[in-house]
Amino acid sequence: MNNKNELNTLDIKNFIFSYHWFILLLIGAVGLILRLIYFPYQLPLTQDTELFFWYAIDMSVLGHIPSGYNFPNTAWSMFVSIFFSFFESEKILDYMVLQRILGIVISVITIIPVYLLCRKFVSIPFSLLGALFFILSPRLIQDSWIGGTVTPFILLFTISLYFILSDNKKLIYASFSILALFTLIRYEGMVLLIPFLIIFFIKHKKEKFILPKLIIPIMIFVIILLPFAY
Repeated sequence: MNNKNELNTLDIKNFIFSYHWFILLLIGAVGLILRLIYFPYQLPLTQDTELFFWYAIDMSVLGHIPSGYNFPNTAWSMFVSIFFSFFESEKILDYMVLQRILGIVISVITIIPVYLLCRKFVSIPFSLLGALFFILSPRLIQDSWIGGTVTPFILLFTISLYFILSDNKKLIYASFSILALFTLIRYEGMVLLIPFLIIFFIKHKKEKFILPKLIIPIMIFVIILLPFAY
């Protein structure tokens, strides 16, 4: 009996290890279905999200950065405006629904970097469990409906954190470019520059000329921010 239970357990483990990407896809599908079932189709966007919406609408109509807005974190609105420019409807609410759907899609896609980040610390089954907890989090489900900056911020933060913890130097430097991108979405990205530089220093502390090398990620961060700051 014990041998049979051990074989069943071994078969389950082998299945998980062999089809972990397929299981991750199923987890994403479950998260997407849950978000669509309870999706607030008839509710308009409100507060800051409405401001992002009108910025995206104006940019998609004008074809350039609109004037008259006084908030600097416009990257999310610029991204949404790309989809608005290819979408046609006579109802404003349809455009609001589109913005919410973009938030849902980004929220579901985030399970990929979440899973990869978990893989750096735990085995495949626990990484899948981490992705499952993430996708089923009630708070994150609600945030994905809002159509605001929370979901793209979490996606970019997770990717940048995965990159900075990588052993690939190109990915490490790329983490600072992504860090700059989500600084353009939310202010918190600016605060995270210091922890990322500390991680960079720790990972390269045994190398020669480490202090001059710190200038490279700072320059990458600043170069990406400068055009938007201007």
